[in-house]
Amino acid sequence: MNTQFHLVSVIIPTFNSQPYILRTLESVIAQTYTNIEVIIVDDVSEDQTIEIVKKIINNDKRFLLFPSKEKLFTAGARNKGIQLSKGKYISFLDSDDFWDVNKIKFQVEFLEKNNGAFSFTGVARTDTDGDTINILDVPEKISYKDLLKGNKICCSSVMLDAHKIKDITFDAGIKIVEDYALWLKILRIENIFAMGLNSPLTYYRVHENAKTTNKFVSARDTWNVLRKFEKLTLMQSLSSFIYYAFEGLRKKYTSKVS
Repeated sequence: MNTQFHLVSVIIPTFNSQPYILRTLESVIAQTYTNIEVIIVDDVSEDQTIEIVKKIINNDKRFLLFPSKEKLFTAGARNKGIQLSKGKYISFLDSDDFWDVNKIKFQVEFLEKNNGAFSFTGVARTDTDGDTINILDVPEKISYKDLLKGNKICCSSVMLDAHKIKDITFDAGIKIVEDYALWLKILRIENIFAMGLNSPLTYYRVHENAKTTNKFVSARDTWNVLRKFEKLTLMQSLSSFIYYAFEGLRKKYTSKVS
């Protein structure tokens, strides 16, 4: 199947990403699907991130570096990338994650074959060195009601059809689970399914030193999304929150790779 004529926009927000950005960008450069534009939005980094980005992308005209002059945070940086994008498909990649070389190719073919608008892949959770901890399988599809039971969609694994989905905008007021809020909004408004490609094409880096704080903030923001944005009742929110807790345990205790 020849799908290389579809432009794919890859959006990478960066902030003090010096330790990991090299591997992230190398995984994009190595993609077997080459009709891409890569939009890197730097959120006022204070380390050598921009210098590393400039060196690695060199004169590759597929890459665009946008150094923000004001603080955007993750949601705002992704939104800026979306505004600058021209692709039929939009993919997100966090600056510490990386991809299998066939990630874009397989995902475009998957969406084209199934006439889909929203897809996500399986995930290999890695340690800070990039060594795989465990593999997270994903379901064949996720509905809005399914997603209320916990977020099984890794942002760095997502590909969206910008021609089919009318509003791809992250809520800048949400700091940690802004991706979860967007997935809920898309599935609710568009009345579509998110389609799972159950292959670990995305590598998600787990940072031990950030776990405790992020878990608390993530739990708080998830509750706010359910109550304030999705307008769930107290009992509905409590039910969804229990599923959220179980999903966190699933990710942590899924069998480790030997």
